[in-house]
Amino acid sequence: MGKTQEYVDKYNIAKEMYISGALMTDIKREFKMDMQIFRNNLKSEGLFIDRNIDTELKRNAFDIINTEDKAYWLGLLYADGYIDEKANKIELCLKDKEHVEKFKNFLNTRCNVCDKPAMGHIYYRLNVKSKELVSSLVKDGCFQNKSCKITFPTESVVPKHLINAFVRGYFDGNGCMFLSHNKLSISLDSSKDFLDRMKEIYCLKETKYARAGKAYEYRLCAANEVKIFLDKLYKNATIYLDRKYKKYFDNYNN
Repeated sequence: MGKTQEYVDKYNIAKEMYISGALMTDIKREFKMDMQIFRNNLKSEGLFIDRNIDTELKRNAFDIINTEDKAYWLGLLYADGYIDEKANKIELCLKDKEHVEKFKNFLNTRCNVCDKPAMGHIYYRLNVKSKELVSSLVKDGCFQNKSCKITFPTESVVPKHLINAFVRGYFDGNGCMFLSHNKLSISLDSSKDFLDRMKEIYCLKETKYARAGKAYEYRLCAANEVKIFLDKLYKNATIYLDRKYKKYFDNYNN
């Protein structure tokens, strides 16, 4: 351990962050510490964990999309996942801690969910390193810097009976529900190709897009179409973002 009291105080704070799940890169950025010394100090206290050794991780989780949860999480990663093909890492970062915890349980990883302050909010991040997971996701159409290039997956990737789960995941990441003239409307950001295919699958009549940065925003405001679309997404669903489902449930059950 460093000799100065300043280092001891800094080390103790950094140690608590590490135990809570913070990544070494975040600690280095925050404290400007020599990470080899920090790592050796953790080892001397028996606290160091090699998070690259994740023996129970489901590395083949996305090899074949054949269950509701696989389709759902693939959709959410299409929307909100960060894929680092060089470092073989995937990251999910949301405001909803309990939902990121669900993803952690799905992958059965020992990596911890950690806080990530950004733009005045607290987000919750899970960062997992796995060459196999990254390779499967890229094969499934979920790749690095995908925002404006993304296309709707083919049935060979997501079977027809799992499309609703996939779209529900994507909607939970890039979609929004809002009240307009006391009626529930929705919007969804994506590439034009993705939105065109989704509209075709769900027979949605509204056709107008607005630009949303480099992507496109699709708004659906016709009350009957909105209800039909959401009813399809949530029918028999077992996994969803709780706060969005509550808005859907409260609106149509009141």
